[in-house]
Amino acid sequence: MAETYKLRVKSKGTEIEIEGDKKFVEGHFSQFKKLLKDAKLQSARNAGSSKKGRKRGRKKKPGRKPKKEKRVKLDLPNMELKQILEEAKPDKEDTNILVFSYWLNKRMRKREFRSPDIEAMYKEIGMEAPNNITYYLRKLSDEDKGLLQHGRKNGRYKISPDGLKYITYKTIKV
Repeated sequence: MAETYKLRVKSKGTEIEIEGDKKFVEGHFSQFKKLLKDAKLQSARNAGSSKKGRKRGRKKKPGRKPKKEKRVKLDLPNMELKQILEEAKPDKEDTNILVFSYWLNKRMRKREFRSPDIEAMYKEIGMEAPNNITYYLRKLSDEDKGLLQHGRKNGRYKISPDGLKYITYKTIKV
């Protein structure tokens, strides 16, 4: 009666089990080790080539210090809409829509707003509204950002506490 050998290996979420006579298990295990070595070498080569930054041996240039960032709190209740837009320096439509959301929710005392309300704010300021405001409202309200919250009815939104913090604190480079 031949003895049965069993070998189980776990590595980074992968599990391999080899079962059979001694010669079969040892042969397949040695092949498996070679495959792992080759895979590690290949991943090390790929990781080394994709690294960005200074090359080894080069020193950092003297006199260059990274710019520090400072968070400044804006006095939103005492500012006009145009001032808030200038201070927030919106580089994306998201920021504009968030500022308008703040204005509608907190200053105009609208509990919830919809995309036509945001579009009216663009017209009031004299800016060109994006084609699909609803897209930005959904994007700002998804779980990753959470800067807007869904309202009681479908298609309505209100600004979240995180959205209020995002507008209130401005990051500047010192």
